[in-house]
Amino acid sequence: MNKIKLLYDVARVMRDKDTLNGTVKISGLKDGVEAFRVDNEFSKDMLSGTSRARITSIVDYDGKQIKHESNTEFNVYQDPEDEKQDYKRPMFFHRHHACKHRLGAKEKLDRLMVVLGALNDMKVDEQEDKSLMLSLDLKNIPEDLKTGLHLHHMHGHHGPQFFFKGSCSMDEGIVQCRINKKYEVEDILIDIKGKLEQDDKIHDLTLNSVINIAV
Repeated sequence: MNKIKLLYDVARVMRDKDTLNGTVKISGLKDGVEAFRVDNEFSKDMLSGTSRARITSIVDYDGKQIKHESNTEFNVYQDPEDEKQDYKRPMFFHRHHACKHRLGAKEKLDRLMVVLGALNDMKVDEQEDKSLMLSLDLKNIPEDLKTGLHLHHMHGHHGPQFFFKGSCSMDEGIVQCRINKKYEVEDILIDIKGKLEQDDKIHDLTLNSVINIAV
């Protein structure tokens, strides 16, 4: 199967949608015990760029569960430099950094290598219902590509360090994406296992993410 043609068809179908609705569920386990859980119900208008999200997070803090709920609305096409009204962009959304930072030739080639490397390693399996399962074993990705994907140390506040204090590393991981017969993305699963170095102790770390898209 031609992987490039497959991904092109998927991108074309998803691009032509007027709206995109779904859920994101993320959980993190420390030594087998759930340390945090995030549930996100989202809706995005593909034409206007307006996105809405209802986010519920539960964090275990020294044995006590702290729950937070919020409703967020933002526009991915709006430039925060032009915001003169009382508009606040969510703390996890930093599009303006990407806009201001211009990639050099080397960085662009590094990103291209990440994409081509992932495409080469990706497996495509046809299921009984004729849907396709795309899978990528993250442990087989070369170290330089892991660095490009920010997986080796899982750096940044977008990763587990947003919930855990300490240094995180990945031992193994897999990404799976189900594509239906109409070339629509139905769900994406991400499972990562690694270690958390915290207070001079090493803990087992597990991260699970499930993205379901209404089709």
